[in-house]
Amino acid sequence: MNTIGQIIPPFSTSKVNIVLNKDVITQGEPVLGRYLKINFKRKNKECIALLRLIELTTENSSILNSEMAINANLLEGVKEKIQRNDIPVAVCEVLTAFEKNEEEKRYYRLNLDTIIHSLENVEFVEENLIKKIISHIEDEVFYIGKAINENFDIPVVFKPFSILNEAYHMLIVGQTGSGKSTEAKKILAAYAKNDCLYSKEHKEYKRMNYLILDPVGEFSKSFKGEEMGHFPINLNEIWEILGKDENIKIFGIDNIVFDNNDWNIFKELMISEKVFEPIGIKYEANQLITINEIISFLRNQHKTLHDLSEISPRELINLIRDRINIIYSMQNKRNEVRSLLNSEENVHNFLVRWNNVIQYFNPENEKESIQYIISQLVENSNQTIVIDLSTLKWENPLKYMITYSILDKLIKKGEEVYKNSDEILNTLVVLDEAHRLVPAKLNNQEENYKVKTKEKIVTAFRETRKLGIGWMVISTRISNIDTEIWEHSRVKLFGFGLSTGKDAELIKELFGREVLELYKQKIGDPYDLMGERKHRFMIDGPVNIISRKIPEFYEAYNSYDDFKDKNNLDSFFIDC
Repeated sequence: MNTIGQIIPPFSTSKVNIVLNKDVITQGEPVLGRYLKINFKRKNKECIALLRLIELTTENSSILNSEMAINANLLEGVKEKIQRNDIPVAVCEVLTAFEKNEEEKRYYRLNLDTIIHSLENVEFVEENLIKKIISHIEDEVFYIGKAINENFDIPVVFKPFSILNEAYHMLIVGQTGSGKSTEAKKILAAYAKNDCLYSKEHKEYKRMNYLILDPVGEFSKSFKGEEMGHFPINLNEIWEILGKDENIKIFGIDNIVFDNNDWNIFKELMISEKVFEPIGIKYEANQLITINEIISFLRNQHKTLHDLSEISPRELINLIRDRINIIYSMQNKRNEVRSLLNSEENVHNFLVRWNNVIQYFNPENEKESIQYIISQLVENSNQTIVIDLSTLKWENPLKYMITYSILDKLIKKGEEVYKNSDEILNTLVVLDEAHRLVPAKLNNQEENYKVKTKEKIVTAFRETRKLGIGWMVISTRISNIDTEIWEHSRVKLFGFGLSTGKDAELIKELFGREVLELYKQKIGDPYDLMGERKHRFMIDGPVNIISRKIPEFYEAYNSYDDFKDKNNLDSFFIDC
C-alpha cells in the first residue's frame, strides 16, 4: 500500500479534496497531475475510483491573516513552528470509476453515483492496477507513451470504423518540432494492428483503407522506409510486420492525371496559370469564354480532357482565331489578339503555358487518373495510398486542386456505397499541414480554388462519419484552422506550443481552467536548452481508457524500438 492521504469534505462525484501526508511533500515527491485511486464499495461490490491531482494548496490555522504572518516572521523560531503546522491539501478530478466482477475476473466502467466517505485512504496508481483493469481487452490496447511522472504507460484503443459502425475524426496539433507527425504515424500503426487483429477474428470483416495526403513528403518517406530524424517511425517496416506492405501505393505528381471530365479543374488551371495572357486575352471573363469554346470543340468531336494533347498548335491557334468574335465584342480587342497570334514569340509563350496545363490531363507514361485511384481504394480493402505532393510549392494551385479532386471523388464514392449497400468505407484519411488547406479565415481576395478546397474539407468533416470516412488532421495551432474542424474532432491530441493567446483560450473553453494549467505545467518545450529533450502530449477522446471525459497526459517513448517493444509489434508477425 502506498497511501498518500485521506479524503476530506467536501466530496462530490466530480471533485475530491484530499489531505496529503506530510512526508509526500517533504520527500519532494512530484504530485501535481498524478493519478490516484480510492477503493470503495457500491452495492457490496469492490470498486475503484481513479482521480487526477489538479491543484495543491495549504491550510494553516496558526495564521489567520496577513498581519499575523508579518508579526510571526519577526519572532525568532516562530516561523519554523508555524510551518510545521502547514497542512497540504489537494484538489482532484474524478477521472472514472470501475466495478470489479469477481466471477468474470474483470473490471467494468461505471458512473460514480455514490458517496465515498471521509478519511478513506488515497493511493498512487501503480502499473499492475492499470494492467488488471485492461486485461480483458489487452490485445486491442495500444501504448503511445508513458504517463508523466508515473510508472505505467497510457493505454488507448483505436478500433476500425466498421467495428464502431461510424468513423472518428482526429485533430493533432502542435508547433513545428513538437512531434505531432510522429504521433500521427503511431496512430496509423495502432489502427493497422487492430485492423489485422479483427481480420483474423471475423471472416467477413473488410479491412481498413488509408488515404494519406502528404504535402511535405514526410509520410511518403516513412512508407518507403527512408525516414531519418530524432525518432523515425518506419511505417514500411510496421506494414511489413502486419502483412500490409504489398498494398502500399505512393503516387507523386508525375504519376497522377486529372479525370477526363474534370472540366472545372481544367478551367481553374487555365485561369490560374494565365495561359491566354501572352496572346492578349487577359480578363477572366474573356478567358472563360475562350476555355468554354475549347471545351465545346472537344465535345463536338466526342473527345474528353484526356485528348487535349491531340489538339495541334495550329489547330488551337485557328480555333481561337475563328472564335475571336465570340470572345470579344470590341473590334480593337479582336484586332489586338489577331496581331499577337501572328507574333512567333507570343504564340510560343502561350503554347508553353498551354502544355504546362494539359500535361496534367495526359494519361500517357503509366499515369493513373484520380478517379481510378479512388475507385481502387473503395472497391478493395487493406489499401494504403499516399499522395506525395511535396514537389509542389504552396503557391502552386495544383496542390489545392489535386486535394480537392481527390476528396470530392472519395466523398461521392462513399455516398454511393452508403446508399446502395449496408457497408461503410472503413477508410482513414490523413491531411497534413491542414492550416494551409482549411485555415480559420480566408481573405476576400483569395483564389477560388483555395475557397473550394476549404469548403470541401469542412463539408467532409460534417458529413462523412456515417460513411465510414474518418479524418486525421494535422496542424500547427488550434486557432489557425476552421472552427468546425476542431468542433467535429472526437479525438484531440495537443503537443507543445498552445499555452498562450487564442490557443490557450480554446483549450480552456474545451476542457476548463484546471486542464489548461496542467497543460502549461506538463507540456514543455522539447528543445529547451536547459532541459532534457522530451516530447509530451495531451490526448482526449473515446480512444482513452483510463479517462473518457478528461484528457490524459503522456510522454512519448524515447526511441522507435521502445515503441515497437511496448506494442509487441515484432512478435505480432507470427499471428498475422
